[in-house]
Amino acid sequence: MNPPPVAIGIAIAFLAVGSRCAEAIELPAAQPERGTIHRWVTLPATFAPWQEVDLRARVSGYVKSIAVDRGDVVQSGQRLLEIEVPELQADLIHHQAEANAAEIAAKR
Repeated sequence: MNPPPVAIGIAIAFLAVGSRCAEAIELPAAQPERGTIHRWVTLPATFAPWQEVDLRARVSGYVKSIAVDRGDVVQSGQRLLEIEVPELQADLIHHQAEANAAEIAAKR
């Protein structure tokens, strides 16, 4: 099957126009330089921890010292703070005195 004469005419016209437009145009070019690429991307986001826990003391008292700060990574069993309980310390001293008195009485 032969192509129609119109199609052959269009193809010849494209070849004639294309050969005139194919002339090279010189454009300025930059010389590449080796270096570090710095690129910053700012995206809206929400920062949330993997896990949150509520901390509660077994006894009431005063905070004596804090070993960690907000945002620090902690390990299981790590001491976070120390609580001072004056009432328990007074009871401990009282019971130690009673134990010493009982030992002295037992030695007599």
